[in-house]
Amino acid sequence: MTTQITDSELVQTMLGGDKEAFAELYRRRQRDVYRFALHMTGIPDVAEDVTQEVFMVLMRRGNATMPLTAPPTVKQEFTRRSPGPKRSWPCRKRF
Repeated sequence: MTTQITDSELVQTMLGGDKEAFAELYRRRQRDVYRFALHMTGIPDVAEDVTQEVFMVLMRRGNATMPLTAPPTVKQEFTRRSPGPKRSWPCRKRF
């Protein structure tokens, strides 16, 4: 019986320089991050940019404190850590 490596363990491995760990995190969480960004913006191109930025920040900073366990957590951490005003990307109008 094999045990799946947790996201936290993958982040720690990534911090050690393992590029495959980053690739696995991306495979696991890209869809969730994109769906959330699309829900928030309503614009597919912007959602793609936001998704890319989330993973670029993770790769650049190697931020092990940014949990990737659930889309709401990613949202909260990303928006809290983003420079500038909240919702700095175009958001869809709510009626």
